Amino acid sequence: MGKFIWLIGENLSKTADNNGYYFWRGAVKKKDDIDKYLVLEKNPDNVALYKSLPEYCKKFIVWRDTPEHLKLYIEADMFFVYCTHLSDYQQMKDRIDRAMEELSDQQKIRVRFGVYPNVERGLEMAQRFDRARLACNRIRNNFMQH
Repeated sequence: MGKFIWLIGENLSKTADNNGYYFWRGAVKKKDDIDKYLVLEKNPDNVALYKSLPEYCKKFIVWRDTPEHLKLYIEADMFFVYCTHLSDYQQMKDRIDRAMEELSDQQKIRVRFGVYPNVERGLEMAQRFDRARLACNRIRNNFMQH
């Protein structure tokens, strides 16, 4: 196990075909002290995806609501949650704000919340992710603390 643990998920773990999956797919190849797990619901589409993955990737798939998932959830250092462009962003932001208010002042939390409304639907999802990553890198560290 690495020094740090990241849990990555999208669409409540129902799918692996959006930015969260593409982020994980790129990140899991990087050799470092971070174990990067993709959280997936065990459904036919995700099981088929799992079977198609190289062996080194399979050990970084965790099935949602299993004992392993709950253990990693407690031990995780960072969580990456990706939502579709159809999500209710204001409702999501409000839930995050409420959760942060309940935490102690001792907790250090960094929330990055971005919406890219001008999606070019003709682009492949991997190309969309690359564009989003470029935009993120351009504004890195330009955020206000809550």
